[in-house]
Amino acid sequence: MAETTAIPRKELLAQLARLLQQVGSANDAEDHSCVAEALRMRQEACASLLGLLAMHPWLQEALPELEREVKSGHILGVGWSSLLSLVHQVTARDDQSL
Repeated sequence: MAETTAIPRKELLAQLARLLQQVGSANDAEDHSCVAEALRMRQEACASLLGLLAMHPWLQEALPELEREVKSGHILGVGWSSLLSLVHQVTARDDQSL
């Protein structure tokens, strides 16, 4: 599948990081009894993450765990923070190769 949009790689990784942080923020919202808002934030983030994977196949190569984490729901617990660390590692590697 070819990429359907021309988003620069660095910008796409930043967008991915924001979506993962949104999952973490949803956990905080739930901790503060904002359950409906937490659910909305998680659903939105997960749908967007799967959308990015579909549009940008290189993400699957860079982060092979991402799709499994989203589909299994593990991302909603601690998976989001592990993936965020991986995104930061990929970003740092990209920055070093410039």
